[in-house]
Amino acid sequence: MQKYEQVGSKIVPQQLASDHHTSNSATMQEASVLLMLIVFHAMAISTTTSEPAISLPGCPGKCGNVSIPYPFGIGAGCSATSLSSYFTITCNDTFQPPQPMVRDLLSETEVIDISLERGEVRVYGPVSYICFSSNTTIPENHTTGFTLEGTPFVPSTTRNRFMAIGCHTLGIIGGYMHSNSNLYVAGCYSYCQSINSTSNGAPCTGMGCCETTIIPDLKDFAAILVMNQSAVWEFNPCFYAMLVEAGWYSFRQQDLVGHLRFVNGRANRGVPVIHDWAIRNGSCPEGKKVPKDYACVSSNSKCVQASNSQGYLCKCSEGYEGNPYLPKGCQDIDECKLRKEDPKYKELYPCRHGMCQNIPGNYLCKCGVGKRPDGTNYGCQTVLNQVERVIAGLSVSAVVLMALICLLVMKLQRRKYRKEKEEYFKQNGGLRLFDEMRSRQVDTILILTEKEIKKATENYSDDRVLGCGGHGMVYRGTLDDDKEVAIKKSKKRHCDMLDFDMIDEKVMVVLQKLAELAMHCLNPRGDDRPTMKEVAERLQMLRRLHMQLVSKSNPTRVSCSYEGSSMRIPSDPMKYQSMETAKLVLDADIAR
Repeated sequence: MQKYEQVGSKIVPQQLASDHHTSNSATMQEASVLLMLIVFHAMAISTTTSEPAISLPGCPGKCGNVSIPYPFGIGAGCSATSLSSYFTITCNDTFQPPQPMVRDLLSETEVIDISLERGEVRVYGPVSYICFSSNTTIPENHTTGFTLEGTPFVPSTTRNRFMAIGCHTLGIIGGYMHSNSNLYVAGCYSYCQSINSTSNGAPCTGMGCCETTIIPDLKDFAAILVMNQSAVWEFNPCFYAMLVEAGWYSFRQQDLVGHLRFVNGRANRGVPVIHDWAIRNGSCPEGKKVPKDYACVSSNSKCVQASNSQGYLCKCSEGYEGNPYLPKGCQDIDECKLRKEDPKYKELYPCRHGMCQNIPGNYLCKCGVGKRPDGTNYGCQTVLNQVERVIAGLSVSAVVLMALICLLVMKLQRRKYRKEKEEYFKQNGGLRLFDEMRSRQVDTILILTEKEIKKATENYSDDRVLGCGGHGMVYRGTLDDDKEVAIKKSKKRHCDMLDFDMIDEKVMVVLQKLAELAMHCLNPRGDDRPTMKEVAERLQMLRRLHMQLVSKSNPTRVSCSYEGSSMRIPSDPMKYQSMETAKLVLDADIAR
């Protein structure tokens, strides 16, 4: 039994429904592929349009393989017709590829190339010729030229040459200039006896071909061959005259033989001719008010007076490229990027041994560490030459080595000094003092210097007195961390702290200095304690002083005071020397 299935609003057999679903799936796949192609095409268009524009928005920029930059344009709506109607290009698409055509007063001419930078348009020009079938019979005589009156075009005087090809040939170019109504005539003569008297590639100096320059500002002209008979028609039946791009033509013997062999062979589309073009209906403002129809509309552009005939051209400022006839048409040249992309730009934009950095309208050549500009602004050189670098390197190495040696010696001496201090601290009860400090169960035990005590009590200020005991005054002190402490200043002097039996005038000076030395040795700060060598020297001096004092029968009387010591000089002159020695010892110690 045949089964049916509903498809849309109809009921069809199941097999047909299955075919319908399959068809729908195929259609959807085709649509997906088409959508992807459209997306890729749009991406390609966006990538292409990211390049700098040369034509008006919405206008084609090419005809075939030839770029058409504004003020030229394909059609009247895409060209600067307000400046000249002859800027309009016709794209002849009957050829493949299509051919751009520009017109003069009489005819249209195929365009080969258009240059905004040089202000040139390269076109195919006609060739004049005359052919003989006998020495006096002229079956073909074709004279051509250009009529450029009223157009922006003028034949270039530097890029073109008038040439004549043939033996016994006189070629003439005649015409009129824009600035002079008098007839202009120039020409050249070519002579040769036979084909063998010529050679391929020979310069056109009169043997088989000749050439001459033209004057500026020609508005119309014609190339004419002045001859009515020929004695060489049997091997050279046809003769040619033309205005042609300089350097294009190279003489060949085959151009002389055969019927119109040069025209039908090498010049079947014509010969290249270069016309200078410009904005002819104006001039550069040069401080004057800019006219409304001023063509240089782009920023970073400038006006240049035309070199051939009247008018002006627009060019991008130095460091910029593009179309100065379009708004924002001149764009910055990234010289550094070009240097990376093509080695030839390294010569055009030099930056020797430096780092290239692009800036608007130019680039910088920055020098790295140890380099300096070479004076050209486009290169760097080392600050020092090779010999100077070697000397500088050795000098720096020597200084560094000496510094390291000095640091090492200082470190060894400091270590030795610290070790001597530690040993001396241990020998004089330092470890016992710290054991005593640890045995007391208090938070912190501080050992202060006399300078720190004076600072804490404001130099034993009366305002800080807390009380007076039997052994001395008690002061309220404030430490650097704002902690308050009680500080007792003993009333006892060094003399009072000694046993009465030990007090002897003969040794009092020695005991006084010995007590001071002991106080220095017990200093808690290692850097403030004397070394063993210093202690030994002082003890040796005290021993000598003691021996001198004891050996005298009438020793020096010394009275003890809280602030220091005083001496009375004996009357015996024999004892003066020993007493003076003691004074020197005391003075030396006080100076320390």
